[in-house]
Amino acid sequence: MLIFIFFTSLFALNPVDFSMSNKSHVILDTYFNELSDYRYSLITRYEKTRPNQFFVDAKVSNSTILTASFFDPPQHPKSININENIIVINQGKVYHYKYSTPSNITVMPTKIDLTSPIEVIGEQFVVCVGGSISIFQSNGQVENKTDIECGEYLSHGHDIFAIKKGIETRLYKIPQLNIIYSYSINNTSPTAYHDPMVLNIFDVAYTAITSNNIIEVRSPNDYKSVEYLNIPFYHPNDVLFNSSQTNILQTYGSIIVIGLFGHDNGSGAVEMYYDNYAVLHKHHIRFTKIGRISIGEHYDFKGYTTTLDGEEVLVGGMYSNINDHPYGIDIRNSLKKYCNQNDCTCPNGYYLNEDTWKCYVVIDIGSIIIIQLISVLIFIASMILLVIIYRGWALASPAIPPLITPSWLTFGFNEEAPVHTQIEEALTITNASDTLMECKVEVPISYRISYCAKPQYIDIKPHSSEKVRICITIECSCQPNEGIVISTGESAVRIPLVIKTVDDYVIDSENLIEQRIRCQSCIGVFRDCVFKSQNKESGVVLALPLEPALHESSINHIKSLIVESQYLCSPQKVALSPNALILVYNTFYSTINELDQNNEILIIKVCCDAIEGLIELKKKGIVFKQLCQHNIVVVSTDLKQVCGKLIGWELPYHLFPPSLHPCCQKYSKECEDGENEDIKAFGNVLSHLLDESNQTIHKICEECIKCTDTVTLENIKNQLILYLNQVQQTRTNQNIIYT
Repeated sequence: MLIFIFFTSLFALNPVDFSMSNKSHVILDTYFNELSDYRYSLITRYEKTRPNQFFVDAKVSNSTILTASFFDPPQHPKSININENIIVINQGKVYHYKYSTPSNITVMPTKIDLTSPIEVIGEQFVVCVGGSISIFQSNGQVENKTDIECGEYLSHGHDIFAIKKGIETRLYKIPQLNIIYSYSINNTSPTAYHDPMVLNIFDVAYTAITSNNIIEVRSPNDYKSVEYLNIPFYHPNDVLFNSSQTNILQTYGSIIVIGLFGHDNGSGAVEMYYDNYAVLHKHHIRFTKIGRISIGEHYDFKGYTTTLDGEEVLVGGMYSNINDHPYGIDIRNSLKKYCNQNDCTCPNGYYLNEDTWKCYVVIDIGSIIIIQLISVLIFIASMILLVIIYRGWALASPAIPPLITPSWLTFGFNEEAPVHTQIEEALTITNASDTLMECKVEVPISYRISYCAKPQYIDIKPHSSEKVRICITIECSCQPNEGIVISTGESAVRIPLVIKTVDDYVIDSENLIEQRIRCQSCIGVFRDCVFKSQNKESGVVLALPLEPALHESSINHIKSLIVESQYLCSPQKVALSPNALILVYNTFYSTINELDQNNEILIIKVCCDAIEGLIELKKKGIVFKQLCQHNIVVVSTDLKQVCGKLIGWELPYHLFPPSLHPCCQKYSKECEDGENEDIKAFGNVLSHLLDESNQTIHKICEECIKCTDTVTLENIKNQLILYLNQVQQTRTNQNIIYT
């Protein structure tokens, strides 16, 4: 009977048919690992014009996207990451590569089930092999083959691993994988067999029943009890779509993101809710709606996959193009009310105690100050009465917060604090209770400030005080909104940093607003940007996917190679971010390779200016051997002005991941003189920019690439100037640039 119902429901549902839309790009899957040390999103996509190929984008930021190509027809491909490792599954194959080297893809020898899902548990991933669960290490080595029956959906929370097969969901305790509970959807819904299930970070289980416009919610305090969240998956007259292998339920902390891909005849939408399960002892309302995103047309299937990465909601479905990342919707302003910056595990004003895995109130320091002032007044009014009242209160309240002085951290700087220098300040922690207080000093993990606390764990006797020294090194000019948390397990006090730094060459990426793409290069994507303090264009940014551990050495390398010249474009600022180092340049039009070959005069003028830049570098002992057509930028089209500049000679190429090395390859014939490698590189650039059927250009390129001792930059420049003036004399309305 169940088999009959299964097949009846299958055939009663409409398949998701992306050919029904005239749009060409399909976002098939999105993923973000909120527990990973590496903060990047994964977008799995394909183009209708290339049906035998799909792509996985590792999106570090809007300006840094590393793309891997797979020459395999996409059949519900899915991708996950375990730190820097990316695992992709498609048609029973398992692919592996590092996010920084997307061209170095290996196929794992293990064959998995054709319709296998994939899930991450810590440093391992789980797939279906032969109908059973198998656990693999991130390098593809088998960790554990089990006899546990697999399903269509797998999900991992904190202590629980869930498997949904048909209408049944089984919950297992990890790491032993002992089953603790199973339940079935008591519903005749035609979509229930295919609808997804997911766990959140507190092991709350959400199961969609899309045809009935509800999500079934079961909580770990009592999995037998069911609550319902009403979601408009469909209008009353909408056709029902098969939700098999979709990714329409995802969680981020306590937020659940829901894709309504079939809503309004496949137009789709996304809704977000905050689940107050972790603080129900303080809140009477379980679910709070954060917002709704409706951006689809009929058969766009927006919300076919959806993911929140703490800043953006990634919305799957159909798009006309993906150049400006229309699938990423910035919702940071909407999350401010619910999250602590981009941490949405506990509500705003709470913190997560990782020992108890519960949310506790962060006590406002202002409230503590008021309490202290009132206490002093009461002390003056009546010492005896204060002692009686206070001791009674202290004995009755086990959660008296620690008293902290000072109330905020300035590190002795009333004005501007220094950067790149360690500064310290002492905090006095007072235990006003009658019991021993065990305190933990929790310092933020930050890309812009290095913290330390000495000591980090303190036992304070009743009615006693202890000191802790907080030391910080500010890595960039910024106005930090971070704070130190002193917690006791039952209460916590946040001590904010009230500090502003001096202006520095290294800045905080939070001060930048990235805008449209200016141009693309082999190094990365150049984007226009503005500083938040200004309302006009400020420059062009280039994000390099370098880990924070490499930031200091990279910046030192850049500073050591900066040369000031009208023919060189040095970074005006360097900005720090969690996943990248961002270079800020003065604005320019484009890179030289984007000029039309027919604009020969401008190309040659830009090349002449680039040679001037190479000469300036060589005077400083710098040979720009990595030069390629993306390292020459166009700054003007006025032939009487400087039209071209060099960019990128100062970059720490030796620290780049292999995928970000310049496009110029090693030449088959080395230069006789290593000091002339920049000439050979220039010849290679020129041969790509202009038609080599021109005998003069061909001769110049050949001389550069042969790279003999007799060839100099000045000689090449003079030949180009001579040719340029000859060309101009044969054309009207052109000025001779050099004489």
